[in-house]
Amino acid sequence: TFAGLALALPVVRALDLHAHLGPARLRLCLTALVEFQSRPLLTAEGLLILFIPPDDEGQGDSSVEVDRPWPSLLSQHRMGLDAGRPGEVEEALMAGSGAQAYASLLAAHLAHRLYGLSRSSLPYLRREFLQRAGWVQLTDTEIHVHLDPVPLAVVLRLSGQLGDRGTLPWAGERRLRITAGEA
Repeated sequence: TFAGLALALPVVRALDLHAHLGPARLRLCLTALVEFQSRPLLTAEGLLILFIPPDDEGQGDSSVEVDRPWPSLLSQHRMGLDAGRPGEVEEALMAGSGAQAYASLLAAHLAHRLYGLSRSSLPYLRREFLQRAGWVQLTDTEIHVHLDPVPLAVVLRLSGQLGDRGTLPWAGERRLRITAGEA
């Protein structure tokens, strides 16, 4: 149901968030990309652990990591976004949710990468891309995510979001490959 969240993983890598937030916080950010009422199902699926495993020492999932103040990296990552996007990130920060602020940032950068959709809202991205069913195959060298037919698969293809998406440093250097069925 949430295989589409894999589309956010190259953005996490490009913004270097894995180096600053840690596994538990990254999972909180991905969770914040999903509609609130769907979050228990996301947790039950266990998909987030496949996408962002605990670090090598098994650390990074403690409440200490989550309870610390969130790093203030948002300002440096807002550059290059559509003019209205920084306001969304600021609103989430003012509401006191570091996870939601970073999720807004991830959504803005994902929208920026999607041909013709740079102004897309998070609810639109959820509906069309992020909350998409599919399957995940995990091997020693690859995470292959296949999205069930996506109406806008052509946008993903034209925007370079399908195929080999590079390595994920936080996932044992596994390569991420995303494929999608056509609607």
